[in-house]
Amino acid sequence: ERASSLLHSSFGIGPEIAQANASLFPTTALGAVVRIRPNDKTYVAAGIYDGFPGSPTGKFGTHIRFDDGDGLFAIGEVGYVDAAHELPAKAAIGVWHTTASFEDISGVTHGGNSGAYVITELPLTKIRGDGNLGLFLQFGFARASRNEVERYFGGGLHWIAPFAGREEDEFSAGVAHARLSNT
Repeated sequence: ERASSLLHSSFGIGPEIAQANASLFPTTALGAVVRIRPNDKTYVAAGIYDGFPGSPTGKFGTHIRFDDGDGLFAIGEVGYVDAAHELPAKAAIGVWHTTASFEDISGVTHGGNSGAYVITELPLTKIRGDGNLGLFLQFGFARASRNEVERYFGGGLHWIAPFAGREEDEFSAGVAHARLSNT
């Protein structure tokens, strides 16, 4: 939530996942998602998608097709959310894996790919009236031997109501850093 007002796509989904040809806008694929909440503060979420979402410039666009070699893209996340704040505190860890074969930047074909990530967001302090300041952090990694982006770090601050009498305003500042592999 705290990173959502930033425009750079890395604050939504890290480049370590995006490079795996996952089902992302604008090339989405058929999939299924399940989310289970064992109690009011924890959750387990998982999704599985067609491993190749298609190409908007291709002859058939992003139509649903299950071709040989498409494989599957699977992602799972376990998290803790404390909703006692206006924007909740959250900590989560996730893993992803794709079974599709792909060619890396050096031209080598690999079967499958995987990675993991950790995300957190924390309220820091209440600032006059409805205002509050919070922090968000993201860390992800992918297999260095198969990916251009080996590690990703993103973080920033999110301030709700930075000006007196303007409770709807928000101010966010973030930094994103992708570490390239030697592939």
